[in-house]
Amino acid sequence: MTNLLGSGNLAYSPTPTVSPSSTLRNLRSGARTHQRLPLPHFRNIDSGEQLQNRVENAPLLQYVEAFRTFGHAAAKIDPLDLLRRERVPALDPARYNLTDPNKEYNVNGIIWTKPIGPNEEQDEWWTLSKITQHLNATYVGGLAYEFNHSSSQTEALWFAHYLESRKCEGGRCELPPERKRRIHDLVSRSESFDHFMQAKFPNLKRYGLEGGESLLPALDTLFSVAARGALYWDDICAWRPA
Repeated sequence: MTNLLGSGNLAYSPTPTVSPSSTLRNLRSGARTHQRLPLPHFRNIDSGEQLQNRVENAPLLQYVEAFRTFGHAAAKIDPLDLLRRERVPALDPARYNLTDPNKEYNVNGIIWTKPIGPNEEQDEWWTLSKITQHLNATYVGGLAYEFNHSSSQTEALWFAHYLESRKCEGGRCELPPERKRRIHDLVSRSESFDHFMQAKFPNLKRYGLEGGESLLPALDTLFSVAARGALYWDDICAWRPA
């Protein structure tokens, strides 16, 4: 018993014990600790002109950020148009007092219209109608993008810059023919292998690809980029949950 408060109140101080470290416990349980690597800075600090433009066009910046945050809720992801999508009030420009479709705004530092390069930070004036059309084509098309919830500002900025600076017709980017053939080859081979396994082992428990074929092109791209870059990659481990 040790007097910790000096006023007659006694508090118990247990004898400290030595416990194995978390790393040792993980190794004993068979788990492998991963190394956390810092993400590279995607771009330098924004220029003073861009920061000033954001201050002067704060309502427009809020409007653009609303598409980055809530655009996925209004995306047309149902090809049969059977899914009823609720209206998203945050995507209405009138909510930010943007009512004149012909009024021009400087979008430098607000919308990423150019790839990374020397001419990236040049002033560019767009009408509100063109801004709305560009944001709808980018975030409210046939694909839904949800990335602003990320705790990494670098990741969210990379997604916004990549999506908004692409030059795509109608919000859809055309794939080169060789990439289309590669995707078709992956999907068709996986489908053939799945049918073979079903015919060869009809009574054995197995995990098929039904509904998961579209994941193959994503994994193929991920592995290809990792093999070419090799910046943060030493090994790639794939497993199924127990």
